[in-house]
Amino acid sequence: MHEHILLGPLTRTGRLLLVAAASLCGCTASPGDSGAEVPCTPPAAPATEGLLDGTARNALVLSIDTLRRDHVGRYSGEPTTPFLDMLLSESTVLDDHRSCSDWTLPSMVCLLTGRSPIEVGFIPSPDPRAPGVPVDTETVETWLQDAGFATAYLTANLLVPHAVPDLGDPSKMAMKIEAPAETLVDFALDGLDGMAASGEPWFFLLHFNDPHSPWEPPEEYLEGLDELPPIPVDLGNNQEVMALAQGEIELTDEEREAVILHTELRYKGEIRYLDDQLARLWAELEVRNLLLDTVVVLTSDHGEQFFEHGEFTHGRSLHQEEVGALGAVWLPGSDPESWSGPTLTQDLTATLLEVLEVPWPGGAEANVVGAAPELRSRHGFHLRMDGVMEHVLASGAARLMYAWDGERELFDVEVDPGETEDRYDASDPEVACLWEQLLPHVEDVQALVDDVSPESAGP
Repeated sequence: MHEHILLGPLTRTGRLLLVAAASLCGCTASPGDSGAEVPCTPPAAPATEGLLDGTARNALVLSIDTLRRDHVGRYSGEPTTPFLDMLLSESTVLDDHRSCSDWTLPSMVCLLTGRSPIEVGFIPSPDPRAPGVPVDTETVETWLQDAGFATAYLTANLLVPHAVPDLGDPSKMAMKIEAPAETLVDFALDGLDGMAASGEPWFFLLHFNDPHSPWEPPEEYLEGLDELPPIPVDLGNNQEVMALAQGEIELTDEEREAVILHTELRYKGEIRYLDDQLARLWAELEVRNLLLDTVVVLTSDHGEQFFEHGEFTHGRSLHQEEVGALGAVWLPGSDPESWSGPTLTQDLTATLLEVLEVPWPGGAEANVVGAAPELRSRHGFHLRMDGVMEHVLASGAARLMYAWDGERELFDVEVDPGETEDRYDASDPEVACLWEQLLPHVEDVQALVDDVSPESAGP
C-alpha cells in the first residue's frame, strides 16, 4: 500500500523553472498579472477543418489487437503485410500515431468514446467478470444511433465488450472469443450483408484478436521454425506465455535470445496470416459493393514488447513498442496522404464522426486529424485495478514517464528512438514544463481511486 501524499501546487521555484522551460518544450509561458502564475501548456487547437476532404454514409472500423506498427511493411521494410501496405498507400496514414494505453480495454474505451477512461470515470480491470464502463457512458454507438445509423460490433477479444455499456445485449456485441481471423471475416461478411440490406446507414466495428499471444498461426505461416534453437517454453500455449511474461520462468541470456527469435517468427506468422484474411475481407467487400460510400478506419489497440525494456508481451510499460500504434483512414475519393503530426486514439473518433457528419460532445484530448496543433502533447496511461498506475506524456521528441511508485524517466526519441537512455533531471527546466502538463492527468486518476495515491508527483 502506498503512502497517501496529496498533490499540491508547484513551488515558486518550480514556477520560475516553467518560465525558462517554455522554449524548450514548445509551450507558451507568460506570467499573470502578479507574475505568480506561469502556465506551461501547448497552444489550443486552431479553429481549422480536418485533413480529410469528403464525407461518407457508412463506417467500418478494422481494429487489430496487439499489432506493433514497426512490424507493418510500410515501417519495417519487410514483405510481411502486402495487403495492409496497399491499403495504407490509398489512405490518410497517421505516421506518428500513439495508443492511449498499453492494453486492450482502456484503449477500446478511448476508441469507442473519444475519451479516456479517466474522463468517463472508469478504472479498468483485466478480470472479464468485473463491471465495464458505467451504463450511462456515451459511445460512438450512442451518437450514431441518434443520427439514424444501424450499429454492430464483432470481436474475438473478451475484454472489448467492457468498453460498451449494456455489454450483455447480443444485438450490440457479437463475441467469438479468441476465434481466428478467418472465422471473424466470415461472420463479419454475413453481418455486413444484413446491415446493408436494411437500407440504413451503418457502423460496424470488427476487432481481430490476431496477432495476440499465444502465437500459433496455421502451420504454413511458420516456415523456418524448425531451424531455430530449442527454447524451454511453448509460445503457442497461453499459460506458458503468461508465466514467462510474469517472470515465473527464468531464462539464461542465451535462452532469452532464442525466445526472441521464436517469438518474432511466430508473431510475424500471425501477422502474415491476418494480412491474408484482411485481403480476403476487402475483396469480398468490393464484390458486394460495401465500400462505395464507406469510410474505413484502420487501427491497432496497442503493441507488444519482446524484452526491449526487460518486459514481455504488453500491459507492462508505456514504451513505444507497446503504445506506438497503427492508424489510418481510407475514404473513397480522398487523395492518399502521409500525416506526420502527432495523433492519439481519441482522434480517430473525432475524425470518423466528422466524416460521417454526425455531431458529438467532444473529448478533452480528441482532435480531428489535421486540426490539432503541431506541438500538442499526448497523454498515455497504464491504468488497471491490479497494478501500479503509470503515465507517459509525449511532447515533441520528449517522453516523460511516471509511475505512482515514484519512478520517473525521460527520453528523447529524436536522438534515442529506442528509449534506452534515461535523461531525467529534476533540475532541467524542460522537465518542469512537462510535469505542468502531466500533473492534471495524475490528479484526475487520483480522484477516481480511494486506497492509493502517488508516492510523489512532480519534478
